[in-house]
Amino acid sequence: ELIYVPLAGSFPLTLLVAVSTMGEKLGIIDRSHSSVIILTAIITAIFYPWLMKIVNRAVPVEFNK
Repeated sequence: ELIYVPLAGSFPLTLLVAVSTMGEKLGIIDRSHSSVIILTAIITAIFYPWLMKIVNRAVPVEFNK
């Protein structure tokens, strides 16, 4: 379970939005690519933690005590 927590937060929404905005302002990417990056970040932020919860339930974790 401890392994899934960092994976669920590995795509921070604010970082991707910041990178997209900076890339657009610097002229590295155009507005359409920036919009795709932001949309992907939003979708990832919504579905990735939910997916990790499902994977966490499906994979049994046993600890030796």
